[in-house]
Amino acid sequence: MKNILDKINRVSEFQDKKVELTKHEVELALIDDFKKLLNEVNNDYKSFNDDYNKFNDFKKLVIFSGNKLEMSLRKLDSSYSTISKQAQELGLKFSSTKEGQDYLNIVATADPKIIKSLVDKAKTI
Repeated sequence: MKNILDKINRVSEFQDKKVELTKHEVELALIDDFKKLLNEVNNDYKSFNDDYNKFNDFKKLVIFSGNKLEMSLRKLDSSYSTISKQAQELGLKFSSTKEGQDYLNIVATADPKIIKSLVDKAKTI
């Protein structure tokens, strides 16, 4: 009888150890999953920061280019007005020249007010 009880106890201890081992395997699997997620988040975070920095650099470039274009358009407008008045005093029409037509075409599509509005909008992003 003692022999049977010893065998039952050993089987019971074995089952307890097996349950404990299974528990540790589950815990290790959870930790492995956690490590994978942590690594994924770190990679995603790095990627986001890199993309955000590229976006921010591009945003600065857009603002710089827009401001430069707006200033150039204002200078061109002033120069056109001056030349147009001088040509008119000489009885000529500057707007009928190739350069005058080029000016009219560019100001029809690149209005300084619109450019400024777009630059201001880019600043708020």
